[in-house]
Amino acid sequence: MADSPQPNETSNGEVVSRSANQDLLAGLFFLALAGFALYLLWDHPMMRGSRVGTGYFPKILITLLAAMSVALIVRGLLGRGERLTFDRLRPVIFVIGSFVVFGLLIRHAGFFLTCMASVITACLAEESYRPLSLLIVSLILSTGATVLFVWLIAIPVRVFPW
Repeated sequence: MADSPQPNETSNGEVVSRSANQDLLAGLFFLALAGFALYLLWDHPMMRGSRVGTGYFPKILITLLAAMSVALIVRGLLGRGERLTFDRLRPVIFVIGSFVVFGLLIRHAGFFLTCMASVITACLAEESYRPLSLLIVSLILSTGATVLFVWLIAIPVRVFPW
């Protein structure tokens, strides 16, 4: 059977390394994230007498994240996952970057402009974006978010910086 891929190859002939596959690296990343979050929440109590404490829900979520991380690590060690390449990192970088942009701008630029900057940053994750469609999408989403969060739900935030 000369046509079947070797144990370390995909069907298109790409060599896959177990130490660099997506599942293993994602599992390690999320396990580290869960450990860091648990460190930050260590002093928050799970229970205060018969009442739920401030750390109850976050610690449950962290435990679930850690369990899924371990499952991803095991899957990465046992299976042949796809290699992690930069073209697969681009969306992750820009989507996470959009949250960072939102956090950095919300106090200074107002909600509407911050939403626009965040949407534009997230849209840059796609390689084949067009500037006009990017502007239209960011205007529509920012307007919708402003109507929903500022006017309907009444979150106390400035719409514009002026």
